[in-house]
Amino acid sequence: MTLLTITFGYSQVGINTQSPQGVFHVDAGKNNNETGAPTIDQQADDFTILKSGDVGIGTTAPTARLHIVSKSGSVVRIEDGTQGENKILVSDSDGNASWRSSSATRPVVFGVLPGSTPNVTSSTDVYLNTNITLPPGSWMVSMGTTVWKAVANTAASWFIFTLADSATAYAATADVDTAHSGAQIGVLGAPNSNTFSFGSGSLAITNSGTSNKTYYLWARRVEGDATMRSPMSSSVLERYFYAIPTNF
Repeated sequence: MTLLTITFGYSQVGINTQSPQGVFHVDAGKNNNETGAPTIDQQADDFTILKSGDVGIGTTAPTARLHIVSKSGSVVRIEDGTQGENKILVSDSDGNASWRSSSATRPVVFGVLPGSTPNVTSSTDVYLNTNITLPPGSWMVSMGTTVWKAVANTAASWFIFTLADSATAYAATADVDTAHSGAQIGVLGAPNSNTFSFGSGSLAITNSGTSNKTYYLWARRVEGDATMRSPMSSSVLERYFYAIPTNF
């Protein structure tokens, strides 16, 4: 009887408390005042249900259907097999919740930019000593570089930038998501007699694996006779190479 007090006039049930603050009130630490409302510190180990149906954990005066007050850190822990670092809790149309990866919790990834790169002189693919390592998920990879012709000739040239899975043997990666971008980045190389122009573009990449993966930037000339000098090298002040997380 000392553990359970029932106040029939108000239909209140108190466990470890003689002064229940709702229709059901548990004072787990048995540290509340004998009369009146407990202090904020005393409420820290309390569980309360009001006649409205609102439930309070750490508070005897909940103001929502579930109201949790805690000064000790984490207040909710859900382990359903889908949990993981930096995931967020999302729901389907019926309100069923599960943990999902989100671009909101992932930072921008910057690629490795080289000191020097070879010239691009022909239709043979050339690795530009430029790469980026991406965690699993979907990304929009963006690159930009000054297209610097070796000589100021009169013919326009067309160059292609692509991402590959290797730095030694070229083969375009199959991870390019062509539903959200093209398969490669095309650049018009310094038309007419101009010496400089600028090349930029983005490729959608989905790393569907379970570990980080490195992608390598290659280039080739597909039309014209111009030589593109050292793209992405440190002599190019306008260069960039980075990836933004997306939710494809």
